[in-house]
Amino acid sequence: MRQRTQQTAMAKANLLIGSWDKALGVKLPFTGPSWYFHKKALSRLDELGSPSKALNDDLFFDYLYAALTAWGLHRMGERGAKLSEPDLIRGSFQKVSHHIERIQGYRISELREDQVSEIADAVSSIIEQLQVSATRTQLVAGSKALHHILPKLVPPVDREYTLRFFFGNTTNAGLDRFSPIFSAYCHIAQQQKGRILRRLEEHREWDTSETKVIDSAIVGFQKLKGKA
Repeated sequence: MRQRTQQTAMAKANLLIGSWDKALGVKLPFTGPSWYFHKKALSRLDELGSPSKALNDDLFFDYLYAALTAWGLHRMGERGAKLSEPDLIRGSFQKVSHHIERIQGYRISELREDQVSEIADAVSSIIEQLQVSATRTQLVAGSKALHHILPKLVPPVDREYTLRFFFGNTTNAGLDRFSPIFSAYCHIAQQQKGRILRRLEEHREWDTSETKVIDSAIVGFQKLKGKA
C-alpha cells in the first residue's frame, strides 16, 4: 500500500513538472492577512538567524499564531478547525527543539536520494509531537506551522490543494501521507531547481522558499484543472 501511494504521488509530481510554467502563471487566490503574517513570521525568522532562536522568541510565535489563523486553522464558532492555545503550541515546539536543530541545515532541493526517507521520517516524528491543532488535524496544522520554522525543508500541506492534487481526495489526512508527499516534493525540487531559484531571485509575492514555490505550482495546477 505504501509503495502504491508513493507511486501515485510521484506520478503527480511528474505531471506538475510537465505543466510547470502554466501552473505558476496562475494568480494565487490568497491575499491580505494570509500573506501578511506569513511574511512577518519568515522575516522575523530571518532576523533571528536560526530556527533555534525563533523557538524562544515571543514575537515570532505571535506572527506564527496569526499566520496559522489566517491560513484557515482556526474557525469561529463551535465547528471547524481550532488551534491550540499559543502557550501549548510554543511549549510543544520547544520540547522537540533538539530534533528541529538536527535537521535545520537541510534544504529540500539539496537532499540526496538516500537522505529523503530519513528526513521524511524525522519531520513526521516532529509533527506527530506538536500540539498545534486542538482538533487533531496533525498533518495539516503541523506541517503549516513547521513550514514557518523550516521553510526551506518542510512543505505546508493542506486538504484542498495538496492532498487533492496528490491523492484525488481529502478524506485521508493522516501522517502516513507526509512521506510520499515529501518524496514527491524532493523530486520536483531537484528537477526544477534552476527554475525555482530564478523565481526566488525575482522576489515574487508568495515565492518565499523552494517549498512554497512548489506549493504555489500545485495550487495553480489545481486552479487550471478546475477551469478545464
